[in-house]
Amino acid sequence: MRILKLVLMVFSIFFLTSQVLGYKVRIGLLPILESLTVHIAKEKGYFPSEFEVEIVPVGSAAERDQLLASGEIDIVINDLLAVALFNSKRIQLYVIGTSAKAVKGSPMFFLLSSPKSGISKLEQVKGIPIAVSENTLPHYVIEKILESNGFKPSEISFLPIPRIPDRMSALISDRVKAAVLPDPLAFLALKEGCNLILEDSQYDYSIDVFSARKEFLDRYPQVVSGFLSAIYKAVNEIYTNREWAKEMLVERKLLPPSLKESYGIPDYLSRSFSLPSPSQWQEVLKWLKKRQLLEDDIPYEKVFYRSKGS
Repeated sequence: MRILKLVLMVFSIFFLTSQVLGYKVRIGLLPILESLTVHIAKEKGYFPSEFEVEIVPVGSAAERDQLLASGEIDIVINDLLAVALFNSKRIQLYVIGTSAKAVKGSPMFFLLSSPKSGISKLEQVKGIPIAVSENTLPHYVIEKILESNGFKPSEISFLPIPRIPDRMSALISDRVKAAVLPDPLAFLALKEGCNLILEDSQYDYSIDVFSARKEFLDRYPQVVSGFLSAIYKAVNEIYTNREWAKEMLVERKLLPPSLKESYGIPDYLSRSFSLPSPSQWQEVLKWLKKRQLLEDDIPYEKVFYRSKGS
């Protein structure tokens, strides 16, 4: 009987340990600057040895969300709008940390006018269709900024062009007079003669986050603190060696080679375990409900995850 108990105890320990040891954490990454933190953390060996990280490239937010829904990836970089929409029927996604936040001098999104549009001031944008990917973070950010600058709803107009390359091409060729572009591609458009109308670095709207599937996190809560610690080590590495980081951005096809010399690594990558505030969450929910994309409130405490030690 004693031997049987000992065998069962050893088996139990092995079984529980195997739930984390050797477990594969699949991270879905869009080709955006913030994804460099994950690449560096993996390359430098910053992730804990208890689990293996697999990077899963995704080509669009739609593809990312499809893979999340089917359980094929576990952690992603997304934003509060995407989180709210994903959780609209039931809680499926937790926010575990901030990946980026626009700060003074380091914008994430830019409103630009085309080279021959004749638009150089914000006032001239009134009534002009602005090319954007509808119902996304940049759409939300620019609309909120325009409203805060006194624009009436009737003076704000958007033209849906979901794919960033198509939007940039339409702007540079003057097929649209205004468009919203992200960092760093906005700098490429400026080099092609486009004009800067405004950017988001002095506002509190542009926030990207790391999110994890609820099912995954409920089963492997140990993964969160180790994952975030590795990410923020990578962020410190980027800011300590900015020129090397630029080389990595070009190598990973996250920065056009033509921008390598002139581009400066932005300071918007998050260096802490902070989470967006309840008021920021409520603003996003209010905007989505106004657009009839969301029916019910989603309690902050059910979505924003705090692990031990965070």
